[in-house]
Amino acid sequence: GTDIGPLAMCYRKDLFAQAGLPSDPEGVKALFATWDSYFAAGDQFIAKVPGVAWFDSASQVFNAMHNQHETGYYDKSDKLVVDTNPAIKADWTAVTAAVAKGQSARLVAWSNEWNTGFKLGKFATKTCPSWMLGVVESQAGPENKGKWAVTDAFPNGGGNWGGSYLSVPKQSKNAKKAAELAAWLTAPEQQIKAFKAKGTFPSQVKALDDPALLEQTNAYFGDIKAGALFATQAKKVKVAQYKGPADGEIQETVFSPALQSVEQGKTADEAWKTAVEGAQKAAK
Repeated sequence: GTDIGPLAMCYRKDLFAQAGLPSDPEGVKALFATWDSYFAAGDQFIAKVPGVAWFDSASQVFNAMHNQHETGYYDKSDKLVVDTNPAIKADWTAVTAAVAKGQSARLVAWSNEWNTGFKLGKFATKTCPSWMLGVVESQAGPENKGKWAVTDAFPNGGGNWGGSYLSVPKQSKNAKKAAELAAWLTAPEQQIKAFKAKGTFPSQVKALDDPALLEQTNAYFGDIKAGALFATQAKKVKVAQYKGPADGEIQETVFSPALQSVEQGKTADEAWKTAVEGAQKAAK
């Protein structure tokens, strides 16, 4: 493994203050204690700050929620359980209800409109795996420095979203040397350097207690000790969700578009049926 994506919550301090909500990283923790408290705070926010959404995209919130469960789209025998896993339907219901109330900015993640949404302050919160800090900074731009904050709290505890790994094909001509290089690249020392440079958080457990990581700060987010913050969040992850054969395809090409269709006016029930059917097709 090269990196992981422990989850924290990013938010706009100035917009929270405008809504009369706590705005310091300690004060907001109660708002982000559970998904119920998160969506309840969203109701308060949109009532006080017209024209600004609570979150960017239904699929971005849903994916973070989904990744917290021990069992996701598949069980460990590679059986698709989308329509029988109550946790998935509960997440769907919570997110689509928030969309119906106007909490979503209805932006498609990674689109030009989504990128611009950071700069123009179109939403107040963002589910933030560690690598997302760099995205927020690059898209929001220098004019919004100091407005964004991140807190070591996430609804329902912790979670992981993203990460990468290196592998060496068995048939490689220089498999031994390639494995040695992969081992060097993924050693704690190199992973900490990568985090300082690009925000990719170390997957090596030994790195989590290294002073070089714990003392790393992020100027854009108010000089917060980002290394220590995400080390805390990483330690909250209790289970690794099993990922089945078409897991990524189901997330990216089935559930995300289905949630976007709800944001565009389709009923949650209709979109759910479409998502289940799409997952079944992808799994064949």
